[in-house]
Amino acid sequence: MTFFSFFRLTLSVLVLTIFSGCTNHAMNYAIESWQNHPVSQVIAEWGPPSEELKVSGKHLFIWNSYDGVLASPLEPRRPDIPDSRYCMRLLEVDSVDRVKFGAWEGKDCPGIFSGWSR
Repeated sequence: MTFFSFFRLTLSVLVLTIFSGCTNHAMNYAIESWQNHPVSQVIAEWGPPSEELKVSGKHLFIWNSYDGVLASPLEPRRPDIPDSRYCMRLLEVDSVDRVKFGAWEGKDCPGIFSGWSR
């Protein structure tokens, strides 16, 4: 391996690491920006959730995206799609429907370019 090839490889890994970190930070910020706000405002911005669940005393709203397209409430999960093109956003609301917790997962969450922040 030549010095130039090694340098290019190192630079590529560094750029990917930085980009990945920026996406994680941006997605965390997007989710956290809705804390203590009515879930109705989130729905107005994000569209209807793919799923709404009440489990173990928790009220959860879930948005599933595949290839950048939000899954409809009629077809919330598509297990045949590999998770490399998948993004899930989850919000838990309190008794007055204000967001109290949020999380996300997936390799296809657009982060800073999503428009998902408040």
